[in-house]
Amino acid sequence: MKINPQNMKWFVRFALIALLAGAADVLVMLYANRPYPWTIIIPASIPLFVVASIIIPKMRDEKS
Repeated sequence: MKINPQNMKWFVRFALIALLAGAADVLVMLYANRPYPWTIIIPASIPLFVVASIIIPKMRDEKS
């Protein structure tokens, strides 16, 4: 795949999702009294965020 500004925009979105989820997971593990449920929920929500912020807008862009 050729790297162009359009592809870079999607990569930056994915990188932000991964970094924010990782940072949230670390913060929960460090500061929560009972972090167990959150340490599962936060990483498990990454695919949902990817679909909502990357895949659906990309499909709409390709249609037009």
